[in-house]
Amino acid sequence: MTSVQLWAMVVGLFLPFVLGLLLKHSWVNWVKFLIVVLASAVVGAISLAIAGELKIAGPGDWALLIGAIVAASQVTFFWFIERVPGLKAWLYSHFVRD
Repeated sequence: MTSVQLWAMVVGLFLPFVLGLLLKHSWVNWVKFLIVVLASAVVGAISLAIAGELKIAGPGDWALLIGAIVAASQVTFFWFIERVPGLKAWLYSHFVRD
């Protein structure tokens, strides 16, 4: 397993939990969205740096990077967490605090 593959696996497993600890139910939606986008940008930049491909030419590259990471995390959340009975309630009770 390469360092890039290991990083992708760690990010895929733990980013939703980290974001769950950061985000609060009482915050307005645009603040939550901004935090998720910023976290995605940071994770994406680190991923590119680990892969040795951190060559961002312009704003379009950043938009594509952020969009891909947000989309992947949303698909993962709704594919796994929403479909397993009781998992979402358990995760929210342990990781989301107000």
